[in-house]
Amino acid sequence: MAGRADRAQRQLLRALKQIIDEGDISTTLPIEVRFVAKDNILLSPARGKDVCYIGVSTQPNANEVYARIEPVLKDFGGRPHWGKHFTLRRSEVEAMYPDSYEKFRKIRKDLDPQGVFSNTLIRRLFD
Repeated sequence: MAGRADRAQRQLLRALKQIIDEGDISTTLPIEVRFVAKDNILLSPARGKDVCYIGVSTQPNANEVYARIEPVLKDFGGRPHWGKHFTLRRSEVEAMYPDSYEKFRKIRKDLDPQGVFSNTLIRRLFD
């Protein structure tokens, strides 16, 4: 990998550049692009594959920008950063992690059977 984008990553970056170049949305912070080696963490964005992280952060129009960017990221098989904004449904998370989703759910339930560390998002995606 060593920082080189594959064909799909280059296509994704071009698609995002086109959205920005259209000029109907603006970002107030730099768009972060970095390449990360695959890992084996259960719900990692890099689980099982080298990835290109793309971070789009902005204020005050974050929801507007993300509504335009997220569908493109999904089209290219993007996975969420769990500490960032996203609108995935449970079925989408299951599909993104076919080999680890159920294992994660079981571990979470075993370690927190009463749901003490749960919230609305966790219940929506994992209960």
